[in-house]
Amino acid sequence: MRSFSFAAVVLLGALAGCANANTHPSSGEGGAGGAGGAGGASDEPCESGAVEACYSGPDGTQGVASCKAGERSCVGGKWTPCEGESTPAFELCNGKDDDCNGTVDDGNPGVGNACVTGEKGLCALGVSQCKDGALHCVAAVMPSPEICDGIDNDCDGSVDNKIAGSGQSCDTGTPGICASGKVSCVGGALVCSYVYLPSLETCNGKDDDCNGKVDDIDPDALPSCDTGLPGTCAKGKQGCDKGQEICVPPKAMGAETCDGVDSNCDGVLDDDVCASVTVAPVADTHTNLYDPDFNFGSMGSLEVEPGYGEVLLRFDLSSVPSGIQVVSVRLELWAFSAYGWDGDDNVYTTFVPDDLWDEMAVTWSTAPPSEPDPLGSWLLHEDWNGNGQTAVNESPLLVPPVQEALDSDKLVSFRLHSPGLTTYYRSREWSIASQRPKLVVRYVQP
Repeated sequence: MRSFSFAAVVLLGALAGCANANTHPSSGEGGAGGAGGAGGASDEPCESGAVEACYSGPDGTQGVASCKAGERSCVGGKWTPCEGESTPAFELCNGKDDDCNGTVDDGNPGVGNACVTGEKGLCALGVSQCKDGALHCVAAVMPSPEICDGIDNDCDGSVDNKIAGSGQSCDTGTPGICASGKVSCVGGALVCSYVYLPSLETCNGKDDDCNGKVDDIDPDALPSCDTGLPGTCAKGKQGCDKGQEICVPPKAMGAETCDGVDSNCDGVLDDDVCASVTVAPVADTHTNLYDPDFNFGSMGSLEVEPGYGEVLLRFDLSSVPSGIQVVSVRLELWAFSAYGWDGDDNVYTTFVPDDLWDEMAVTWSTAPPSEPDPLGSWLLHEDWNGNGQTAVNESPLLVPPVQEALDSDKLVSFRLHSPGLTTYYRSREWSIASQRPKLVVRYVQP
């Protein structure tokens, strides 16, 4: 930036020099206009051919730095303009004494102009300063510790980062999981930001939806579940207890009635309230795909093998009173060994329409076919040690074929098979009567 106050001084000096330029037009003595006379042309008569030094700059500047006198000549009795002189100029930031006052770049010329330093953040703002003969953009603000104000105080290129206290735990004032917060800088202000936002309430011992209540799950949104209890208590409603999912059984157990339902949930259908008849099989055997022509009718055990071993059972219902209405049927066998393979481990019961098969003659090749749809099943736990367990099928699907047999020839046959479980059962020839197969028919008089 040029100094206009100094320019005024230079201009006044020049005018003063011009006013005294003709004092000694040819004497060569230094007058008011500097050595040798005024710098401009003069109307004062002179001797043609005369030559003298001339200088129009302020007093004291001639011979300083680049300021020097020039020459003028007398032509036709008049002085020519001063040629070759160098007078003071405005001071520039260039490492020179432009105004010939004996000081280089004095007054810090060009200083104070806004400029960009090339740094980041606040340090990008600068002002120009003259140094070593050139203008430099010097940062107006130095880096400082970052604070939360929306500005890059430490000039690292990131706004409001590395703020003291940021990331510390805080309480948002909201209940549940939303109470947990972390101090963060948002919009130039320190706030307690949520660590967790409200979410769908689940059974975990927490207030997920931040409404001030723990595990308050809408009961209507909960699915049904299997309680693992027998009878009508098997179907429950999913609930939550101390953060753990539970299957809640029905609130009240009904009194047992003869209706084909285990109303009191003791695991037995229509116990002690229905008339019943227990029927032993009149024929039982098993067949094997790998011995397709061998008969196993005289053996004391029955074998179900995955995909290749099946059991046949036939019951004579003559001991069941005529004209009754069957309410429920229980097919029961004693399994003394069981172990699973890959796949479905259920043992399925299917209906065999042909009751004329011979226990002592039937084989895999001659076994009568059964209907494709299962009439229920049972699932046993593995038992390698022969401890034994009762296999029970009380499916309501057993009722129709039994009722039909009672109303016709009194004979009903079933087939047992499994895709993935090997099981061994006692047959009707077994010495212990309680472990032999049986069919329990419960009924009412219409």
